Amino acid sequence: MQVNSVEELQVWQTARRFVEAVSALTRERLAGDRPLRDQIDACTDSILANLAEGFEQGSDRAFARYLYICRGSCAEVKAHLVASRLRGRVPDEAAAKLFEQATDIGRMLTGLINYLLRSDRKHRR
Repeated sequence: MQVNSVEELQVWQTARRFVEAVSALTRERLAGDRPLRDQIDACTDSILANLAEGFEQGSDRAFARYLYICRGSCAEVKAHLVASRLRGRVPDEAAAKLFEQATDIGRMLTGLINYLLRSDRKHRR
């Protein structure tokens, strides 16, 4: 099956739901810590932005490079969630659920990276 837009990718759909969930948490629990809230929001935005930008690249390897950046952003969100939980700003349950979602997105990205590196199409379109 050919994917014609980034929005058709399961990882995009999962990441979009993740962004919504993280945004709801940061608005509710981190309203008073604007720098932290903005940093977490920037990380989640980076996941979607790099998925979209990478999808439009001309080769599979170029797309994979953007997906590595997405994985890094997932890891950064996870680190901020842990720190926020340790500081008592985010409830354990909420942090654990979002941490698990970020881990799942990271696995999905790894699978897509591996697929792209195996296929190695020079011209994606």
